[in-house]
Amino acid sequence: MPLFDTTTTAIDPQYIEYRDCPDREPERVYLEALWQIFRQHADPSFREQMCHDFLARYWEMVLGVFLTTNGLQLLPNTGAGPDFRINGPFPISIEAVAPDHGDGPDRVPSLNEVVGHRSLGKKPNDEITLRVRAVINDKLQQYVIRRNNGVVAADVSYVIAINPLKLGLVAIDTDPPQLLRATLGLGEPVAHLERGEEEAELKNTHRPVIYKRNLSPVETDIFLNESHAAISAILMSFVQPRHRKMEPDVRLLHNPHALNCLPMNLMPRATEYWIEGEELIERPPYAL
Repeated sequence: MPLFDTTTTAIDPQYIEYRDCPDREPERVYLEALWQIFRQHADPSFREQMCHDFLARYWEMVLGVFLTTNGLQLLPNTGAGPDFRINGPFPISIEAVAPDHGDGPDRVPSLNEVVGHRSLGKKPNDEITLRVRAVINDKLQQYVIRRNNGVVAADVSYVIAINPLKLGLVAIDTDPPQLLRATLGLGEPVAHLERGEEEAELKNTHRPVIYKRNLSPVETDIFLNESHAAISAILMSFVQPRHRKMEPDVRLLHNPHALNCLPMNLMPRATEYWIEGEELIERPPYAL
């Protein structure tokens, strides 16, 4: 059974574009190849849901393929509960989420707004960070409800997998990465020139709070305290269908205060971050 259903009346314009547009043939071939790998792990309504929320389902599909290429064994998906469940000595629950632009004065602007009149083309890093923080909170609340209802066991490691691909061309990762901006409070890099040195060194500033336009504070260092200890780790990627990547670039950050820690090196093909003492450690991806 192919991924795209030509007999279905789809409402998502991007689904229609990737299904019907002749110029999207390379992407269709890529998406169908992903589907042939992922279909055995998809929930029963996956193809139908993709007609209504194409990019979110694409992220779920490419993430599922990424997990399997890292050697993880996915449990069958009935459509109830988390997007992915991984069995083993350390059971894991993974929720995939693709935040949109949001609404109100703190919404993420479109590319036309950024290039045009908004802040002289300044990239909306703060707005993207606020959207990432919002979906983290939403998924954390969802997890707590499921745990209280017995859908997810209390000893399961919980991972939130975020991809801001619905933000379009403004969704390009930053330095420091958005994952670290939203969880460790890293701010814009600033040049530091030590006495006696000839070259300045870029160092990230610490910005534990972003203020919304109504001046309400949003904490961005949630992994430096126990406020989000129910989250074991956060995974983030910016992969989009137009990239045609079978193996996306993925960053994975461990929560040092997690109630249920995620095992290290569980996803060797991801760039992995963790904290030792007061130092942030980064491990580049490697092949199995």
